[in-house]
Formats: sequence, C-alpha cells, structure tokens
Amino acid sequence: MKQELSDLYQRVSYHVHEMRAPAPDNKQMQAILQAAMSTPDHGRLKPWHFLVIEPHKSLS
Repeated sequence: MKQELSDLYQRVSYHVHEMRAPAPDNKQMQAILQAAMSTPDHGRLKPWHFLVIEPHKSLS
C-alpha cells in the first residue's frame, strides 16, 4: 500500500491491465482518495470528483 500512495504523490500512471486483486479495503481507499485529492489541478480548473466502483457482490 505504501508504494501505491507514493506513486500517487509522484503522479505515476498505471494502465487498467496492471491492476490486480485484492481491491483496497475502506481504510486504504480513504488514504488513496486523500492522496489523489492532494495532486495538482493545473489552474484549479475543476473541483475533484471521484467515483468508487466496488466489485459486484453475490445476492445469494
């Protein structure tokens, strides 16, 4: 998790095909979003909006 947060702060990009399970838990997701919100918005053109999509859970 430390590497992922470091990558966000350093603005490292990953392709969707490089992402692997398991997904971050809620605490980790909050840390990720906090790091993402701290990245520069060149000229403050738009406020940040994030959409968190979670895996589908079985209804059984």
